[in-house]
Amino acid sequence: MKKILLTGTGGAPHVGALGVSFQAAEGDKLEFSPVVEGTPGINGLILYVDNIPKCVVNYSINEYTGTEAKYIDASTSKEYTINLTNKDILLST
Repeated sequence: MKKILLTGTGGAPHVGALGVSFQAAEGDKLEFSPVVEGTPGINGLILYVDNIPKCVVNYSINEYTGTEAKYIDASTSKEYTINLTNKDILLST
């Protein structure tokens, strides 16, 4: 299945594709496989790298929980693979 790519604007969060919204610095990216149907819910996480908040991801389909996603930090060109969860994610470099 084709992956979805959302790009951060550096501004306020905006509704993204297929029940996922993404707020991050301008140029940051979130790539994930879509879930086209499922149980409605309110879920979200903040991704921290070295105690710095990098992005906020909210999703409204419960079946995204556990789904692998890739976050790309435009300022460092680093990629981080995460699993969507309904709690914050703390990573260290």
